Amino acid sequence: NGSINYLSHLHNVTLRMDKTHIFDADLELLKPVSGSLLISLNQTNITDKGLMTLKSHPCLFYVSVKKTKVSEKGLRQFRKDMGWTELKDYSQELE
Repeated sequence: NGSINYLSHLHNVTLRMDKTHIFDADLELLKPVSGSLLISLNQTNITDKGLMTLKSHPCLFYVSVKKTKVSEKGLRQFRKDMGWTELKDYSQELE
């Protein structure tokens, strides 16, 4: 999906991609974004693999993955790797 390419020069980006046809590979295109990144991927085809792609983004500070193919184990590992606060109930973030 080439429509994400224009993001490379933007700073402090909030992306709401809920209910879109975005896939894991599309998330690779977010790497050029500089500044903070908040991304909402609710009700998409994102999996654990796509979520892990976002770990390499230096300024990601929030991601929402409700009703996706992300597993509780994947979300737990992602949050741990990012150094984000441990949650007691991961299912709330996946519902």
